[in-house]
Amino acid sequence: MTVDLAALLQPLQPDAPCGEDLAFSGSFDAIARAREQDDPGLAQGAWVAPLKVADWPAVARTAEELLLTRSKDLRLAAWWAEAQASTRGWRGLADGLQLVEGLLQVHWEGVHPLPEGRDFEQRTGALSWLLNRVAALATLIVLPLGRNPDGRADLRASLADIHRLRMAAPAGEAERPGPERLARALRDTPAATWREQLADHEAARRALAALEQAVDARLGQGGPGFRRAREALDQAGHELLRLAREAGWQGGAAATRAPQAAVAAEPATQALLQAAGPIRSREEAIQRLLEVAEWFRRAEPHSPAGYLAGKAAHWAGMQLHEWLRAVLKDGGSLSHVQELLGVPAAPPAE
Repeated sequence: MTVDLAALLQPLQPDAPCGEDLAFSGSFDAIARAREQDDPGLAQGAWVAPLKVADWPAVARTAEELLLTRSKDLRLAAWWAEAQASTRGWRGLADGLQLVEGLLQVHWEGVHPLPEGRDFEQRTGALSWLLNRVAALATLIVLPLGRNPDGRADLRASLADIHRLRMAAPAGEAERPGPERLARALRDTPAATWREQLADHEAARRALAALEQAVDARLGQGGPGFRRAREALDQAGHELLRLAREAGWQGGAAATRAPQAAVAAEPATQALLQAAGPIRSREEAIQRLLEVAEWFRRAEPHSPAGYLAGKAAHWAGMQLHEWLRAVLKDGGSLSHVQELLGVPAAPPAE
């Protein structure tokens, strides 16, 4: 399935590029109803009833139609991302995160929900909700395991399912899947499936990092925390790689990038996957800074290096006098540093 993110980001009207706020519309209510589902782990006792299952294709269709025709809204994009992840796995999650980032990059001034003055609480709330869902989806995204004679997957299970199945008692073929069927499905999963899953997971991880940079550039310290979602995706990546190696796959973590680079359609994703080497452009230099920031945030969250590298990438788009004025609020200190560095004073900000 090919998703046209560019179409979803196109302005709706010249005089109202982000359309209307649909928060209290029947359309939002319809999406909420389609998302409703029962907890599959819910104990039902003696009275067993069919569990309610969310209609994720309907959620995706409705949210996409509204984004294309009526409203550019972070809440719609978050639901769309959730539905894409629930139907298309890691690739769907990557597309969803890229859509949210695109709305911030292209439509920040008018994307819904609109701020009240300089109060971005509703936007922060929508982003926080999405990040909580990303953390949960990291263990709920379904993997196609095994291979039937017709080429289809023998078992579809999430990382959470795999953990439960491995802890379960042996089950007969006619009963619910047990450890034996899981072990067989993992063993029979083709190498191409592991490569695709690892590549798609890497795309989602990088999309989350790009979204974090976009949020940080606009909301700074007032933005939502990404740590839980980031750590959940990292842990899921480790689990995927471990399962692949247990199944006999000989690839490594670095190999997850190659298939993605071969099939990626987005120029930004292509740039992220370039091999290491001498820096050839300003854009690549900024991307390296973002990668350094991401590494330190994951490996050494206590270090200020990750924060400073991310800020440096953002500052790369500023003139020196603009940066000085942004970080030095006191006029006397600003004049002193400008004189020390030999930077001509810029005209006062309007």
